[in-house]
Amino acid sequence: MHKEFLNRPCIRPYGIQNSKRLDGQLASTLAIGIRLQKDYHYEFTECDQSGGRWRVSVPKPLTCVGGAPNPPTRVNDCRISCEAGTYFNRSTLECLSCPPGTYSLGGGIKFDNWDHLPLGFHVSVESFESNFRLLHNFATEYGINCSEYTWKPKNSFISSHGGPCASTLSYSVELVKPGMLSYTYQYTDPSILFNFEAQNDQCQSIEDVEKYKWPRTTEEAKWRTSTVQLKAGLNVLYWKTVGMGFSDKVKKSKPVRIKKIEISGVAYTSECTSCAPEAGSSDCTPCDALTQYSPKGSAKCVERPPCTRQDYYELHAPCDETKQTQLLYKWVEPKICRDDVPRSASLPSSSDRIPCPPCNPGMEYANQSMCAFCEEDHYSDGAEACRKCPPSTAPNYGLFYKWWPEMPPGMFSRCMTLEEGECMSDVVWQPSGDHIRTTSGQSLDAYLILSLKVPGFRTKERVVNGQSAEIGTISFTFELLCTQTCVFAFMLSSIRKPVTEIQSWTGRTVKQHFSYDITVDDVYTFNWVFQKLGIGENATSDTIQNDMAKVYDITVLNTISGGASECEPCPQGTEAQGHLYRCIPCPPGHYLKDSDSLECLPCPYNTYLWKSVPQGSESCKSCGPGLRSEDGQRCYSDCRIYLVDGTFFDLSTLPAYMEVKGSPLFTASGTQYFHVFNISLCGQNGKPAALCRNNVTTTYVLDAQL
Repeated sequence: MHKEFLNRPCIRPYGIQNSKRLDGQLASTLAIGIRLQKDYHYEFTECDQSGGRWRVSVPKPLTCVGGAPNPPTRVNDCRISCEAGTYFNRSTLECLSCPPGTYSLGGGIKFDNWDHLPLGFHVSVESFESNFRLLHNFATEYGINCSEYTWKPKNSFISSHGGPCASTLSYSVELVKPGMLSYTYQYTDPSILFNFEAQNDQCQSIEDVEKYKWPRTTEEAKWRTSTVQLKAGLNVLYWKTVGMGFSDKVKKSKPVRIKKIEISGVAYTSECTSCAPEAGSSDCTPCDALTQYSPKGSAKCVERPPCTRQDYYELHAPCDETKQTQLLYKWVEPKICRDDVPRSASLPSSSDRIPCPPCNPGMEYANQSMCAFCEEDHYSDGAEACRKCPPSTAPNYGLFYKWWPEMPPGMFSRCMTLEEGECMSDVVWQPSGDHIRTTSGQSLDAYLILSLKVPGFRTKERVVNGQSAEIGTISFTFELLCTQTCVFAFMLSSIRKPVTEIQSWTGRTVKQHFSYDITVDDVYTFNWVFQKLGIGENATSDTIQNDMAKVYDITVLNTISGGASECEPCPQGTEAQGHLYRCIPCPPGHYLKDSDSLECLPCPYNTYLWKSVPQGSESCKSCGPGLRSEDGQRCYSDCRIYLVDGTFFDLSTLPAYMEVKGSPLFTASGTQYFHVFNISLCGQNGKPAALCRNNVTTTYVLDAQL
């Protein structure tokens, strides 16, 4: 605002109607004022004892001085509420329809566009030091930049990383009648404390606040909606995040995200909200089909980039009767790149007929075209047809994936985004001959998931020396090629166990091997999840476009599905089990000397056998200090303890077991019960001296009094 206008008289909102009566100088000033903006805007006073309020004209700051505003106008009902699709016009004091391209919830408000912090929201952040941080030497002298952890609008959501700072997002709203708050959030990292508070105008928490105070965590890429009942009057809403002590020098926590906030019970809305770009429009301008495209939800057309090697993929045609195939190339759909500009990649031509790649071990070409698993008691290295196992041998069943001309049986890929929309392409993990890799073209925060379903394992669950013995093993070799921050996680889920992260890796990772033992027989889904986090100073869609994960081989041993890559010798011959033959195992506490020998050897003194398929001396584990074993099957304490300084303790005269009884407890229905523990310090040659059995009894007491 220019200084010469600061002392001019203020102009009424409708002053232009009287401009002919003003002198020339004031009319000139009025014209300038109209070109700028109206000097006044309308506001309402607080509701008075009569249930009404006044509409008053308020001059805009630093715009003008003096002048005669419009007289106040009485509004007799504070509880005016407009229907959805209309808004309350402060000038006409009427409910009017929203113009095209905008919307209104009437007696409600909604926030689902986070290009910037919406009006009325406030963000505060402060440093937070916990004993956990101090204990782990996360010293404050490094300096903490709390702006990295505050609530930040991110187009389709607002997020906070928590970290070493406490960040608060707040919003105040006046309700004329009881209403409801609902907000949709994503909270996957329990290392962040996520807290919600709602207070009235007396700074008192709402009733039943404990029900809403700590929102539950969500699964990866899943959203949850929480609803809160609000009373009429002023409500101040707070969403807070506090890190549990993890430093960004160690591992950055996953952010808390809020996608949508809706509040009902407000009196009216005085203006309509612009529709989100993806909501549609009555007047759309089509993009140039040759040079431009429009991503989902985009408000403008985007130039198509030049095609690169990552925009097409290779696949093998089905093998023919002569075991010949052909390499084919296809564009990743939908194709958004251009192959008609300089420095762009072109789609390669199909190759000449070439020999089919070998099948994976345990498989053979069925009908001369597709690979299929060998039948029971047969094996194959993948290059030859399946053959029957020789006598006194047994197949090593499993899944042995090391060739990737196509997606193997039992495997599939999918993409999950942080938003509810679909991913940009259905091709997520692409088989590429000697490896399988993630594809490009997905959004920054998309989860690229490769899954393998395993229906179960052949060996029964066992507990050896108090520990679950392995019944199978899954292993894989992988590599991460990332220019910016990325995450690769190995996860599993089963009928009895929810999705669990086993191991994760961050950033560029050289080719390496990972193995994990399975101890519980169940139906499993193993998942390999890759995500481009887009964290870093130079992180953009272009800089991380070619970041990828590669998996070279996956092996799962002892499965009930799959095939056998070889037949292993049986130490004591075979025995019939139905129409199949199985190895006669070594005696309990014995292991197979090596793969070339059929000799069974006992585990050394004070060791026990812990593998379900014991081969080699590493199948025996030491019992540990103070424990002994004679049969190689279990470890126990004989209550004779020898210390390194020569001291000897003989506790063998202690009772076989001690009984410890807990205090009486009651169920919700009033049934009394208690716990009894039989504790045995001295083992009885490895046999339990304390036995537990169910002795639940029910006593009914009838009250005959009336």
